[in-house]
Amino acid sequence: MNTIRIQLEYKWVPFKVNSRHLIFHEYENDDIKIEKGKCSHWGAVIYKWEGKIIKGINKGKIGILIGETDDIRARLNQYKSGQQKRGNKYWREAFLRKGRISLWVLDIKKCVVNDKTINFNQKIKRKNFRLVLEQLLVIDLLDKCDQSKTWIVNKI
Repeated sequence: MNTIRIQLEYKWVPFKVNSRHLIFHEYENDDIKIEKGKCSHWGAVIYKWEGKIIKGINKGKIGILIGETDDIRARLNQYKSGQQKRGNKYWREAFLRKGRISLWVLDIKKCVVNDKTINFNQKIKRKNFRLVLEQLLVIDLLDKCDQSKTWIVNKI
């Protein structure tokens, strides 16, 4: 029998632009520019949008969408103006515009796979690594949250 043991020590930290936590409706409506040197994070990240939903079918719940990207600037622009009916447009209309939804990024303190410490800063650039961590975080969240009070914004 084979076994894979994974240990993650992490926290979510605010994604900031000009030292202010990014809120989707402000980003969409206030002409906030995502520029290198003005953002707390750049490049490849695992992120989450989270906030209380104030309108729509999930009103009153906390919505959480976990994702990954190799380019946070491009991904934010996609959330703001992308036209994928089953992607960015859907997330924007079904979730991001429904409350005060803020952006967070994953800060890994320790990542161990089968007793071997992984260099997160090197591995985060690899899409497969980000995808696996993203799904592990979603699975963990689904296991821990009260789904009557939390909407895990995930179509899978």
